[in-house]
Amino acid sequence: MRVLLLIAIAAMAALSMPVAGQAKAVDEAEDLQVCQSGDKPDASISACTRFIQVGSLDPDDMATAYLSRGSIYLQKDDCARAIPDFGETLRLGRDEVYAYALRGVCQFRSKQYDQAIADYTQALKLGPDPDLLGHRAEAYEAKGDHASAAADKAAAAKLKATN
Repeated sequence: MRVLLLIAIAAMAALSMPVAGQAKAVDEAEDLQVCQSGDKPDASISACTRFIQVGSLDPDDMATAYLSRGSIYLQKDDCARAIPDFGETLRLGRDEVYAYALRGVCQFRSKQYDQAIADYTQALKLGPDPDLLGHRAEAYEAKGDHASAAADKAAAAKLKATN
């Protein structure tokens, strides 16, 4: 009798495991969706953080969560938190134009002009963009490198004319 009871308990536990796993997957999916929405910045940051702490097996989802949270931190003018999140996006293997470009914006706001220029340059290697050239020109100007700033402004104008 006891053996049957133990078997029944073990069977119920085994049957409940996939349901618990499915609930966890649903929670993760919901967190990632709220994280990406950005509609309510604080709720989105919390959702991104929960998703990141769980540690999804999918590096693309993790990179998306870091990129989303970094973008929200940037909107809140919290570059001290945004920069590492953009770095994690890139570390996870996503040579994402947005990660480089947005980290460049934060570097510029933090007066780290060389790092901003490096990030804008990496973003430009992934695809020419007149706005990125304009941002890099601003960083060159802030550094006092007027010749490089002028070259980027000219390249941006040429690119705009061809598009």
